[in-house]
This record gives sequence, structure tokens and C-alpha cells, in this order.
Amino acid sequence: MLIYIHGYGSNGLSEKARHYQKLFEGEAFLTPTLSTESRLAVHTLDNLIQALGHHEKVGLIGSSLGGYFAIYLAHKYKLPAVLINPAIPPWDQQSGLKRADKSDASPRFIWQAEHLERLSTFRVASPSPSLQKRLLLLQQLDDEVLEAKLALDYLPQAQQIITSGGGHRFRGIEQYDQNVLDFFAKFLKAD
Repeated sequence: MLIYIHGYGSNGLSEKARHYQKLFEGEAFLTPTLSTESRLAVHTLDNLIQALGHHEKVGLIGSSLGGYFAIYLAHKYKLPAVLINPAIPPWDQQSGLKRADKSDASPRFIWQAEHLERLSTFRVASPSPSLQKRLLLLQQLDDEVLEAKLALDYLPQAQQIITSGGGHRFRGIEQYDQNVLDFFAKFLKAD
């Protein structure tokens, strides 16, 4: 069973959700639409994983803030996860979300203390080597919303596919479908 976790302000019908649902056609695949309230979103995912975990192996695909939640859930339940340009909050508040200039049509976000406080509940302060071995990081360096360096520094031992160019939506993601398939085949194959 695979669960796609969308980013903030997105939903379970997003372009990436539909892409991965098609890629894993014929396999159990869920793309829930989650609350923008982080505690409720993670509570929903917790309940889903607990219900499924008794019957089958679970893997996660998380994009942006969904990638942050996927790290927490992969840690908590010892699951494999693919992370697409994951949000890694800057706990020092010196960097993180980029503020788009007025000519840019992309969203304008700024990390604020209240955001960090809400997300701190789901923080994995220092991802262990065993957790990082269960993570595949897909990171485009020209992410116009998030600081890519935070993810690279936070997950140095994760399997990483790093590309220049692109953007927060991860242009050309289909080029890495075989990597994603191979990653999950390794962790979710039947015993």
C-alpha cells in the first residue's frame, strides 16, 4: 500500500498525486486530501497507517510539507518514503521558505514562529542512519519556494537524486519513475 501525502494548499487530486496513482496502477494506492492544520493532517495519516499496517506493508510519497510529514511517519512506523522537494523547517529561522519578489507569480510564504511551533511536534531532530536508508530524496536545486540546501544537509545519508533547474513542483518528475519503482520494490516486496 502506498500513500501519497500532498503539500500545503494542495490536495489528493494534484498533478503529482495523479501521476503516481497512474504509475502504481493496479496496486493499492491512496491519495487523501488532508487538512491544512498540521495536527489534523498527521492524525489522519496516523490513523490510516495504523489501520493498514496490520494487514500490509506501507510506503509513503510526500511532496513539500507532505515530505516533512513523511519523514516523521517513516521514523515513527519504520516505513520507506520518497520525498519530493520536502519542506525542512529552518529551526533557526535564518532561512527556509523563500519570499518571491513582486514580479513572481509563485506563492509568498514566510516561516513564522507559530508555524515552527505547530510543526515542532512532528520534528525528527536528527534522522538516524537507519531512517535515512529508508528515504529517497528527489530534490531540484532551483526550488523557488523552499531552500533546497536544508533538505540536503538534513538527510546526507538518504539516497538522493539531485537535479539543477526545475522548481518546487519538480519539473520532469516522470524521468525518475524507475528510481521510485525500484526503491519501493526493495522495501515493499512480498516476503
